Amino acid sequence: MSKPPIDTTVIDSAPTSTAASQIELTGPEEEQWRQKFLDLSERHEELKEEYDTLRRNSSEASQILNGLITPYANNIFRFMCWYCIFVGAMLFLNSCGKFDWRISDTVMSILVGSTATTVLGLVAMIVSGIFNGARHGPARTKASE
Repeated sequence: MSKPPIDTTVIDSAPTSTAASQIELTGPEEEQWRQKFLDLSERHEELKEEYDTLRRNSSEASQILNGLITPYANNIFRFMCWYCIFVGAMLFLNSCGKFDWRISDTVMSILVGSTATTVLGLVAMIVSGIFNGARHGPARTKASE
C-alpha cells in the first residue's frame, strides 16, 4: 500500500484570514443568552465576595493562631535553654571533680547522647506540629496574593 504523493500546490490557494462568524440571534434566543450571561456575572460577583470574606477570615485565624502559638514557642525555648544548662553543668562539675563520686565517661556520654537525642527529637516533633501542621491551608501563589 503506497500512499499518494502530497500535493503542496493547494497551500497557495488556502485563505490567509478568516471572516468573523456572524451569528444572528433572534428575539427569545438572544434574551436567553443574555440572561445566562447576566446570571453568570452575578454568580461570579457572589463567588468573588465569598472568596474575599474567606481570605479575611483566614487572615484573622492566622493572627489568632499566632497568639496561641507564642506561649508554646517561648516555653519550648526556655526548656531547651535549661536543658542545655543542666547538661553543661553536669559535664563541667564532673570534669572539675565537684561530685563526691566520679561519673564514668560511658555514663556521661549515654546521658548526653540519649537525652539530647530524645529531647531534640521531641522538640522537633512538637515544633513541626505547632508551626507546620497547624497551618495547613490552600497553597498560596503570587497570583492569588
